[in-house]
Amino acid sequence: MKKNTQCILILFLLLAMCTLFACKEKYTVTFQNEEGEVYQTVLVVEGEKIIKPEDPSKEGYTFLNWYLDAEKTKTIDFASYKVTQNITLYADFVINVYNVTFD
Repeated sequence: MKKNTQCILILFLLLAMCTLFACKEKYTVTFQNEEGEVYQTVLVVEGEKIIKPEDPSKEGYTFLNWYLDAEKTKTIDFASYKVTQNITLYADFVINVYNVTFD
């Protein structure tokens, strides 16, 4: 009888854990450039971290970083930022400068 009670308790706890994790909200993370073009969108479970995508490319420019705001004042730390809402991340680029010398 004691074993049956333990088995039922373990099953109940497993079911409760599965229900708890399955009910977490999923949020959309959108990666876009200055022109509003979307590079990628991903769904992230609430409280989880965003996996940093491959750096985007733009002809004649070098990619610098992803930002949490369109003004590019707050960089995102992918190692610690946890998603709690739908967000858009903004790519920042710097124009490439070339020095040409003539002989």
